[in-house]
Amino acid sequence: MDNPVSSDLPQLLREQWERITQRLGDKLDRFAAANDRLTDALPGVASCSDFFVGVLERHTDELTARLVDDDPLDAASLAERLDLRACSGEPEAMTVLREVRQVEMARIAWRELTGSADVEQSLADLSLLADCAIRASVEFAVSALEPRYGSAVLTNGDPAPLLVLAMGKLGGFELNFSSDIDLVLLFPDGARMKQAGIEVEEYFRRLAQLAIR
Repeated sequence: MDNPVSSDLPQLLREQWERITQRLGDKLDRFAAANDRLTDALPGVASCSDFFVGVLERHTDELTARLVDDDPLDAASLAERLDLRACSGEPEAMTVLREVRQVEMARIAWRELTGSADVEQSLADLSLLADCAIRASVEFAVSALEPRYGSAVLTNGDPAPLLVLAMGKLGGFELNFSSDIDLVLLFPDGARMKQAGIEVEEYFRRLAQLAIR
């Protein structure tokens, strides 16, 4: 891939871009093949965000495909990509979560740094990403515990969910890149286990621990 950095830029920036191109190697060619617009914007974004460079290095094809899509995050498609119930176990589920999180955070950073999205859109996208990841984690935890403990139900027989309340910036849908996620976890009054073998309080404690992990 030809070096798109102008010779008019400061020497420090050009040296930094040279280090990035050496780090990424032939992955830059795969990135450049996707869209000329991406190639033009890459030096500026890469120079601003080492996190972005790291994600591009680890997940070249996945991130490139997402950058070609100019639309804001979509809850339905994100939930589909974060469906962890078919994962073989906790390690695979964590791998999927980690990859989707990194790719989408790098994409959000790209959109903001290139002017494709304003700060308000970035906050909304980061909040939606966190919300969907939390939902996926809880769904995986429920499916992982069910073979051993069964399920919790309400007095009318409907499923008794783990209730996750978002506090702080996530609660206000204003999550930023450095925000912690503050959650309160509850379960419904009157919930009971559908099968004997574990107390409902202990079940929800284990469910919460697995979802958090």
